[in-house]
Amino acid sequence: MSVKLLKLDTFTKSPKKEWYISKSVFTFGERTILHNHDFYEIFFVQSGVCLHYKNNKLYSLPEKSVQFVFPEDIHCFSSDGRGGAVIVNIAFSKAFFQQFKSDFFNGIKDKEAFMPAIPNQNWSVIMDKLEWFSRSDARHSDLLQSILFDFIYLYEMYLAQQSDMGLVPSWLQNARKQMKKDENLSVGLKRLVEISGRSQEYVTRQMKKYYNQTPTQWINHMRLEKAKDLLLLTDMPVLEIIYESGFQNEAYFYSLFKKEYSQSPKAFREQNRRMFLK
Repeated sequence: MSVKLLKLDTFTKSPKKEWYISKSVFTFGERTILHNHDFYEIFFVQSGVCLHYKNNKLYSLPEKSVQFVFPEDIHCFSSDGRGGAVIVNIAFSKAFFQQFKSDFFNGIKDKEAFMPAIPNQNWSVIMDKLEWFSRSDARHSDLLQSILFDFIYLYEMYLAQQSDMGLVPSWLQNARKQMKKDENLSVGLKRLVEISGRSQEYVTRQMKKYYNQTPTQWINHMRLEKAKDLLLLTDMPVLEIIYESGFQNEAYFYSLFKKEYSQSPKAFREQNRRMFLK
């Protein structure tokens, strides 16, 4: 796949400007080119659901989600096939980055730097700042810094909530991590219980307590994510994908997939995979 390098001054029209803000509206099936940058980027999904392909991984980003992108990240965007999507993104130079909290962002480089759902109150504040920042007479570095500080604060809160303020048992965190491996995910609930070293009933109670999901719900979600990636990134027949993802019942898979993505696997592939093949 060819990758295009995007340069900040192409958008700012001046090498002296250190940031740029834009709003992108994706209609049904529309996508960006596969690219990387000479700048950093943070984007906000204002409405709809956006598919984000980044470094050979596919993210389904809902409304009110945020993700940070490093210059070397290879990525592209599209709506998810169920309708349109609107994203607002801020691009800023490496020079600006170096003088602003670069230690924090370098610390999250190996993380996804993604928040799936910003609380309504915080989201409204950020949207107001973005609206003000987008005005030509208000693009001041202090406002950009304020938006980035909001991201830092909310991301740190998100990480804390993910671990339930550090109270999630280490055995459960480790079990979830190990279950993301293909050889464990294909086995499913039995393997999760084995890795946990606890009874199935106890594992279920702890999953519901800390993650508000049953083990089966979480495993099915992970398997659907794998199936989605295989549909978009390979030419494997759907039947093979079903079993490769760990499902043993075709009808059950089709029911879960349509509930999750509002269309059949075949329709999802036809409408979205062009994004990843160019």
